[in-house]
Amino acid sequence: MKKATPADLGRFTSQTINHSKHIYFPPPESVIIELMETLYFASMQSEEGELIKVNVTFLDPEAPKGDSRVKEPLDNWKLSRFEKPIPMEIKNVVKLSKAADPWSSSLAVYFDAEEKPWIMGLVDQAVHIQRFFNHEDRNKPALPGVFQVQVTGVGIMSVIFDYELIATIRQNVLVTRFSDVLKYGQISRAILADTMPLKKRLAKYMRKNFNRTNFKEWEREIENTWRDTISRILIQIRNYHHGGAVLITDQTDGLDVKYKMPYPRLAQAIRHALEWSMGSAMYNQDFLQYPDEPIDQDTFFESELTKHQLNTAGNELKGAIRFLASQSCVDGLVLLNHQLEGIGFGVVISEIALPDFVYHSENNEAKPGKLIPRAPDTLGTRHRSMMSFCWKDPQAIGFVVSQDGDIRAFKRVDDQLVMWENIKTQKYLKSKNILNDKIPVIL
Repeated sequence: MKKATPADLGRFTSQTINHSKHIYFPPPESVIIELMETLYFASMQSEEGELIKVNVTFLDPEAPKGDSRVKEPLDNWKLSRFEKPIPMEIKNVVKLSKAADPWSSSLAVYFDAEEKPWIMGLVDQAVHIQRFFNHEDRNKPALPGVFQVQVTGVGIMSVIFDYELIATIRQNVLVTRFSDVLKYGQISRAILADTMPLKKRLAKYMRKNFNRTNFKEWEREIENTWRDTISRILIQIRNYHHGGAVLITDQTDGLDVKYKMPYPRLAQAIRHALEWSMGSAMYNQDFLQYPDEPIDQDTFFESELTKHQLNTAGNELKGAIRFLASQSCVDGLVLLNHQLEGIGFGVVISEIALPDFVYHSENNEAKPGKLIPRAPDTLGTRHRSMMSFCWKDPQAIGFVVSQDGDIRAFKRVDDQLVMWENIKTQKYLKSKNILNDKIPVIL
């Protein structure tokens, strides 16, 4: 594969924007390329001993935000402009990155008449966008600007356009296709099968507590919460830049669990979050169904208590996710059973028996005849041990997070061990504003 450059990322971004249905005056390709090159080389610098992490929004400061007749939410983003624009240079990006924590703000960049990019100011309220992308909030916030660039490591950048992750570059590899295996394909179906005990338990809970039998509408919510939880664990592991692995299995033969520690709380937190979501939804449904009826004091109190408990259940789930993800910083993998209960960490796979080939799937659904064979020894020790166990246990699901942030998934499919690369974990939405004709890939 040809080595990619930040200019390649810029060209692909420009082509994608030009294929959009709603960007009538796309920025010049040369401006986007210069932006990508500046950010790429800034990512290799450090400030006060820390590596650079920064988000950049490509934003015309003079563009209207939308229909002025529509009242925007109080937590919507706003641009705070510098008194004078600052040149878009490496040293300035490095210095300003300390004032633009990606969870709080982003640098607003635009270009002048001479097609020179400038840093125009800072965009606030980024926390709501980050919470949405990281599965911590279901409410979709307004995105500022034309596109956003996230710098997350040395030579590691991602581009988001219209809620969709369109490309990443990791040092010299450009990726424009991502595997959504948690939502589609064999791994997704295996994960959804694991939700069956919880679905039965919550169906019984609904009948008992709310005297309702229409449970179908909640099955998708259970599935989404389950998948989101796995995604959030992997996202948190990636944020440590340490590398790590998660193995989901009910088999412990061939595993040396250095730190055995039963941890059922993650599974319990998922159940608590869903139970209180049900309660809150039922109260809201009743209030909407009978809007003219007065609300008695006891009902109002119970409704407010339910909202409070729903919030604490969300905090419990967040804490359990981070608790488990932090264990990945110890050498060895994090072990979960199929009910997402923690078994232990620092786990070493003691029996290594690799198949002759691991088969790379470029699609979410691993289909015979479309898999690419690869020798297992071309990957590192962590990957080889995970491949060995997933080959041995057909029910196991393995995830390996590299230090550079790449995530791979492994599962045995019939008589083949399949590997998926560039796993999509954050919550991006497929854009409806990009034309269907194929965007050419640079490489």
